[in-house]
Amino acid sequence: MAVSEAIILSNAIQTKLHLLHISTREAVDLIRFGKQNGSPITSETCPHYLLLTREALKNHGPNAKFNPPPRDWSDNEALWAGVADSTIDIIVSDHAPHSKREKDEGRKDIWQAPPGTPGVETRLPLMLTEVANRRLALKDVVRLCSTKPAKIFGLYPMKGEIAKGSDADFALIDITRIGR
Repeated sequence: MAVSEAIILSNAIQTKLHLLHISTREAVDLIRFGKQNGSPITSETCPHYLLLTREALKNHGPNAKFNPPPRDWSDNEALWAGVADSTIDIIVSDHAPHSKREKDEGRKDIWQAPPGTPGVETRLPLMLTEVANRRLALKDVVRLCSTKPAKIFGLYPMKGEIAKGSDADFALIDITRIGR
């Protein structure tokens, strides 16, 4: 409902809209429909919405508590389809780490644990693992995690580009070790 209402309001006042934390099949469908009908929408998801399901809560308890919560496998697949057809524009970290002590407060009562998961140090390795799994190409990771975010947020070409005059923000990766 929130995604639908945001798209309707954005269209009514004729403004750009950026949707974050996309985690459901229904949200992907609404964004795709909006984009196909000319709405100036961009959207993002996070590795945990692409790779984890509600089973993570059963297996990892409060360590898998984040907002919105993990969904079902069919939602993950819809998100991957959205990444593939550019309905989902970028993959971000949603970096919200907490200490072991903070998370352990939710072992008996999940509501006592703060929501959030580390992301800055995990996003790139997780996406490179998907390169090794052949779900993404290396150029997709660059686009989804660097170039496109810089363009959406008006930082391009100072960011998101390796070129003369651009900031030298980049990582060196031994691609022979991806997936090991």
